[in-house]
Amino acid sequence: MRSLRTFIRIVSSVKSRPNRYFTLLVITIIGLFMLAYMHNYNIVYLVMFFTFSFAAASSLIGRLNLDALDARVLSQERLFAQNASACKVIVENHTSRVSYAIECTYAGQSRGIRRIDAYKGEIIDFDVRFDQRGEHDCLPLEIASYFPLPYERFFTFRGLHQKVMVYPEPKGVSLQEYYRQSLTLIGERDDFEGLRTYQHDDNVALIHWPSLASGAGVMSKQFSHTRQDTTLDLDFLSCASSDEARLSQLCLWVVTCEREHLSFTITMPVQLLDSKKMTTDAILAYLASY
Repeated sequence: MRSLRTFIRIVSSVKSRPNRYFTLLVITIIGLFMLAYMHNYNIVYLVMFFTFSFAAASSLIGRLNLDALDARVLSQERLFAQNASACKVIVENHTSRVSYAIECTYAGQSRGIRRIDAYKGEIIDFDVRFDQRGEHDCLPLEIASYFPLPYERFFTFRGLHQKVMVYPEPKGVSLQEYYRQSLTLIGERDDFEGLRTYQHDDNVALIHWPSLASGAGVMSKQFSHTRQDTTLDLDFLSCASSDEARLSQLCLWVVTCEREHLSFTITMPVQLLDSKKMTTDAILAYLASY
């Protein structure tokens, strides 16, 4: 009785979808039956029986191949609306059986895994993208395989069981451009500190052209400032013309301030956000859920 319940659970959790090879298999079995029936060939009956048995065994083995697999999010970058972010997912095998020829699909992206050993896991990378800010549920991960025979595709869905916070899309006027007329707020440029990867909101004048010419990619020059202890005062109502534009603009400035190690406050309609009292992620989460 317990084995029957286990079989029913596996069949209900792992689905299958036949393809064109399944049609060929059915035609083959019917053809063997007709040949054996018309000519009374015992050897053909045996071939038909073994063909049918292999097909039935393949259907069970294919389901067992996926039944014990599970998936969870291992790590991810910050998620910004309208921007793709890297996400690492681990697919784990919780039984003593080895799983073969796994295909994982998430949001239209497919990744192949040759095999997952018993009680082991394999890490795969996906690009995650959300169109709207706010809290979202991760989409389920489809785990599929054609193992052991290609006439049937077995598949199951595994929820990643995680809610993610999607921050506003960081876009608008760069912080440097916004304070160009008030350099005393962030101080004059002082010593040259080094190079870093060019960000889309960096001033073109900061591009380090020798790095680009040498094939090292687009790099920006980084300077220290004479007044890095100054706190920037940012205002929600005055930074743009609509709420969504304001949130995107503030998100861009928050990320820039974090990168440049600048302290700031944001005057919201009902709350003051202070980078000295709140983490950057907490401030971005407040903007995302505003």
